[in-house]
Amino acid sequence: MARCTYDWIRHHRQIIPGKLALIDLHSSRSYTYAALDERIDALTRFLEQRFTIARDDTVAVLCHNSTDVLEVQFACRRLPARFLPLNWRLTAAELEYIMRDAGVSVLFVGPEFEAVGREAAHAAGVPHVLTVRDGADSDYEQGIARHRAGAPRAIPELSEETVWTVMYTSGTTGHPKGALITYGMVDCLVAHLVAKVGLSTDTVSLTVLPMFHISGLNTYVNPVLCLGGTNFVMRTFDASQCLRLIADPEAGLSHFMGVPTHFLFMSELPQFQAARFDHLVSVISGGQAVPIPMVDLFASKGMRLQQGWGMTEACSLILLLSKHDIETKRGSVGLPVMNVDIRIVDAQFNDVTPGEVGELLVRGPQISPGYLNNPAANASQWHEGWFRTGDAFRIDEDGYYYIVDRWKDMYISGGENVYPAEVERVIVELDQVLEVAVVGIPNDRWGEVGRAFIALRNGAPEIGPGAVIDHCRTKLARYKVPAEVVFVRDLPHTPSGKIQKHVLPRTPLAPAPAGQSVEFS
Repeated sequence: MARCTYDWIRHHRQIIPGKLALIDLHSSRSYTYAALDERIDALTRFLEQRFTIARDDTVAVLCHNSTDVLEVQFACRRLPARFLPLNWRLTAAELEYIMRDAGVSVLFVGPEFEAVGREAAHAAGVPHVLTVRDGADSDYEQGIARHRAGAPRAIPELSEETVWTVMYTSGTTGHPKGALITYGMVDCLVAHLVAKVGLSTDTVSLTVLPMFHISGLNTYVNPVLCLGGTNFVMRTFDASQCLRLIADPEAGLSHFMGVPTHFLFMSELPQFQAARFDHLVSVISGGQAVPIPMVDLFASKGMRLQQGWGMTEACSLILLLSKHDIETKRGSVGLPVMNVDIRIVDAQFNDVTPGEVGELLVRGPQISPGYLNNPAANASQWHEGWFRTGDAFRIDEDGYYYIVDRWKDMYISGGENVYPAEVERVIVELDQVLEVAVVGIPNDRWGEVGRAFIALRNGAPEIGPGAVIDHCRTKLARYKVPAEVVFVRDLPHTPSGKIQKHVLPRTPLAPAPAGQSVEFS
C-alpha cells in the first residue's frame, strides 16, 4: 500500500520556520510556518483530549474564510479525522441533512452562523458545537491556549487512499452528495499545478473563493502550503480590496483565481481604469465560461486570463488553458492536466469525433473514489471505471476542450452550482402548484439565475410570484432561490410524460425588479 507520511506544515517548520504561511486579511493575523505548526498541534491535542476525536471521526467548520479553517483541516490530518467544510449559504434544514449524513462529531461555527449552526447541529445530533471568532476569545482560541504545552506530535502514517476531506455537492435528486477527497488526490493536484501555473516556494496567492468549495480550498491554498509559499486569505470576496491587492506589485501577489463574476465586479470599479496586472504570474477563472470581451478587457490591462474547468469529484482543475494559448484558442478551457484520462462520449458511451458534442468522462488518481453513504450515486456516476461529469464538451482537431452546455440540467449562478430538481422539490410543496420546471437563464451579473415555470392546479387559490419566492427563501440557500417566476397554463411534455425543458424560453432577464434580485456575499 502506498504511504503518505508528508505533513506539509511540519516539514516547512523544520526547513523555513520563519517564513509567512498565512495572512488573514480580515483579522490582520499572520502566521509563520513555525507558529502555524504549533497552533495545529495545540488544536489537535484539544480535539483529541477534550472530545476524543480519532481516526475517521468527522470535524466540521461553518465559517467564513479564515486561517482557522485551515488549522482545523491540518489538525484533522494529524488525528487523523475527516474534515468537512460546510457551505454557510445553506439553510438549517440543508445543514442538518449534511451533518447527519456525515456523522459530525464536532462543529466549529463562526459568529454569523452560530444560530443556524446550533439549530442544525442539534437536529442532526452533533454532540459538540464550538465557537470561532477570528482570533478573539472563543471556544476555539481557549482550546488552543490550554493545549499548547507538549512536544511536537508524531505525524501518523496514512495511505494515499485515506479520506482527508468530505465535500458536499448539490444532488440532482434534491439531496447533496458527500464527495470523498483523499490525500493522494491532493498530491496529484499539486504536481500538475507546479507544471501548469508555475507554483513554487516563492508563490504568493490570494484566496477569495469560499473554502467550502473545492476551488477555494484546493486550487491554490493547499498546493501553495504544500510547496512552502504564502497565502493571503480574504474572508469573503470584496471587489475593491481584491482589485487593490492584485493590481499592486508591492503587495507581492503572484497567483489568483476567481470566477467570472469576480472579474466583472472588479471591472466596474472606477479604480479599474488605471489598474495593471503585468506582474502576475498566473490568473485562473473557473466555475463557468468567461465571456470573450471580459478576457480581452483584462488582457488590455496586462492580465493573461487562463480559463479552466474542474469539479469537486476531481479535486479541482483537470483542464486548463495555457497562457500561451489564450489568443489562438479563445473560449477553450485548454488541455488535460497530468494524472487524468479524458473522453467525450455520446449517450451510448461511444467516443465522439472532434467537433461533436458529448458528455465528458474522466478517470485517474485525481478522481474521487466515490460518495459517502451513497451507493446509488456511486453506481450511477461511474461507467466502467470512468466518472461521468454530466457536462457537455467538444474537442477541436488540436485536442483542445470547450464547454458547450450542461449535460444535465444544473446551472451555475455566481459560481454556485444549482440543481433544478432541488428547487422544484421545494416549490411543489405549495398546495397550489401542479407542476414546476426550473431552468437557468443568462444573467449579466451572475452568469445564470433561475427561472421557475409553474402550472397551477385548477381551481387553486390565487398565488403570486412573491409567495413562491418567499417560500423558497425559507427552505433554500439564497443563490438557489429563483430570480423569476412565470405562471403558465401547461408545461410541455414528451409522449412519455417528461417535461421538455429545452423548449422553455431562456431569454435574459431584464434588470432585476425590486424584491427579486439575487444577492451573494
